[in-house]
Amino acid sequence: RVVLVGILLVLLLLALSFLRIWTTSPPGFHPLIRVKAIDLLQSWSLKRTATMAMDSRRFDEAAVAWISALNQNPADPKAVRGIVKVLLQVNPKKPKDSEIQPYVWWLLKLTHTNLMDLNLAVSVFELSENFDAVINLLEPRKHQLDPSSEASYLKALFHKHRMEDFGALWKSAGKRFAQDPELVLYHAAYQAGWGLSSGKSEWLKTLEAAMEERDRRLLGCRLLLAVCAQHLDSDRYEGFLQRLIEWKDASLAEHLG
Repeated sequence: RVVLVGILLVLLLLALSFLRIWTTSPPGFHPLIRVKAIDLLQSWSLKRTATMAMDSRRFDEAAVAWISALNQNPADPKAVRGIVKVLLQVNPKKPKDSEIQPYVWWLLKLTHTNLMDLNLAVSVFELSENFDAVINLLEPRKHQLDPSSEASYLKALFHKHRMEDFGALWKSAGKRFAQDPELVLYHAAYQAGWGLSSGKSEWLKTLEAAMEERDRRLLGCRLLLAVCAQHLDSDRYEGFLQRLIEWKDASLAEHLG
């Protein structure tokens, strides 16, 4: 009898391990995601491997482990965050849209756009220059944004040419960003292109000075392109575009401009 009970328990444990009966998706989530117990065990082991690889800065190995962990349990937000963060490490300046953004949208769906994942998503969309996504995520929460998200919202408004909204938000929040080196340039570009006629030359000098600083020269040059386009100054636009070409950072949109 003891042997028989033991065999039945083993069979039961095997059934529980290899049947998809464990729901891992959050309540109300569609589609419903169920996994096997063995999948959860493998996912845990792969996440551990991925974390150690990231700590050792072996990002390619970490990416493979995070993706494998997500394949074992597609409803695991930790695995999705791991994928997003490691892909940002692999290509920190301009992550490929097709590579990283689907994971970001999946993460937001899994976590109902909680604050931590919202900030991560906004940073990805900003780097990918998907400013429509930034605005769509932040605009419904614009009265309760933290400083980082508010800064991203301001930049997105500028890039989508919503200058009236940019000016109104800067008027109420500009003092908070007076020391932000990037937003100072955005404000200078706004004043030079869309502000009052007096004093525009001084704002242009601020942008031109930024082009002499290695950390801000790309942004300064891009903002000058926007100002030149606003004033229909094709000669200066061509000159600034040539600088971006020399720095091997001119985008298709800037060439089209």
